[in-house]
Amino acid sequence: MTSTCAQTAAGFTLVPSLQLGETVTNNVDLAATGQRSESITQVTASLAVGSRSGRVQGFLNYGLTGNFYARDVSRSSINRQNSLAANFDTELIEGRASVGVSASIGQTAVSAFGAQPGLGGLPSSNVTEYRTLSVTPRLKGHLGPAVEYAAGLGHTLNSASRTSAGDSTSTSAFIRLGPSSPGVVGWSVDFSAQQSDYAAGRGATVDSRLIGTISRRIDALDLLVNASAGAEDTDLAGFQRAGYWNYGLGLTWAPSPRTMLAAQLDERFFGHSHSLRLEHRTALTTWTLSDASSLNSSGNGITAAGRGTTFDLYFTQFAAIEPDPAKRTDLVNSYLKANGLAASSGAATGFLRTGQTVVRGQSASVAYRGLRAAAVLAINRSVTLPITGAPLPGADFVGTASIVSDNISMNLSHRLTPASSLNLTLSYQHGYGDRPEQDSDQREFRLQYALGLTDRSNLTCGARRAVYKRYRASYNESAAFATYGYRF
Repeated sequence: MTSTCAQTAAGFTLVPSLQLGETVTNNVDLAATGQRSESITQVTASLAVGSRSGRVQGFLNYGLTGNFYARDVSRSSINRQNSLAANFDTELIEGRASVGVSASIGQTAVSAFGAQPGLGGLPSSNVTEYRTLSVTPRLKGHLGPAVEYAAGLGHTLNSASRTSAGDSTSTSAFIRLGPSSPGVVGWSVDFSAQQSDYAAGRGATVDSRLIGTISRRIDALDLLVNASAGAEDTDLAGFQRAGYWNYGLGLTWAPSPRTMLAAQLDERFFGHSHSLRLEHRTALTTWTLSDASSLNSSGNGITAAGRGTTFDLYFTQFAAIEPDPAKRTDLVNSYLKANGLAASSGAATGFLRTGQTVVRGQSASVAYRGLRAAAVLAINRSVTLPITGAPLPGADFVGTASIVSDNISMNLSHRLTPASSLNLTLSYQHGYGDRPEQDSDQREFRLQYALGLTDRSNLTCGARRAVYKRYRASYNESAAFATYGYRF
């Protein structure tokens, strides 16, 4: 169910909702043999909070799902599936001091070589709940008439259910100096320091950098170029701290509001770090290409290829219609809902790790917006490697030098009436390492019909087919589902 009793006052919104769903599956255990059918009732209570004015601005979306099994009643639970996306910024001193708080709860894979989140939509031993919390106080101001500064501290907690893999804490600090007003020639001096500690890893590690950057705007060519140089002190490449020179070159080319190319190449302690991103949009399409290689300090191995979810693509697409980011967010969410599109589709879910890694990722995506039809295609690959070549603790990196994950997703939607749509989703994921038993392959087909019953309620029903193949652990699953939602 989804119901809306939205309360709005001076830019503040509060929207509780309730969702009731039923799923009938032929393989509730996701087993290769001895498959058992089951009927599962899902009840989800959600709360959406938003603030767009005053000293506190941001959003919070939380959902708690209870699963109730018809046959195996002992598996029923009301508190094992949470979802959270929250980001708030509080201004303590106007124009000077603020505190940012962000938090998330979602599903992630324990191993890159097991069933990934979303496959069949059923609980899996390889899928766990992953939680993050980050608090960042910030300060900004001026040093004389020509120089401004920004400084901040940050503390981040990462935690996974049922395992210490991926559990980590990090504390960071940064200081940035730059010109008070932009000009043809720009400059900045940046200092950053971070201490990270993985519960199942080697313990605390430190990394600090001091970088100076100079940039030049060339208006005749619609070009911005930059060069940077500095030093880095870290023990991430070994157990002893050592110093390294850092330097880099970059450019941003924006010949029109519809086209942008950004490239950056840096030399770090682990070798080359780079990012390349191309965006282009037409009246009805958005195209993106990206390639990136970077250090990943999170306990979850999200690809370094960058943005590429369905929401991101349509957020870019609607830039010409609505320049205000907050209003555009509402516009995109309404469009996705009307067309039965999932905002997070195309996102990499990652897997748990016990230390920092180097991640190389590539992605390509395109979104189409027609009068009654919508389509999204996203392709991405990520290659994850230990920093030093020595394996990290944990099963994934034992006996393998790198972990590769390939993902393809396609979503087709057709608006049947102003209140109904038909949606087809196809997804493919392939993870592999250097050992044959690490090769895993999964495919899912999903067809669903969405109907808006009233301005506060909607109905979704459909069917899915999931196929998972791995060395001695293959299975398939078919299911039918229906969901009714109401916003109060």
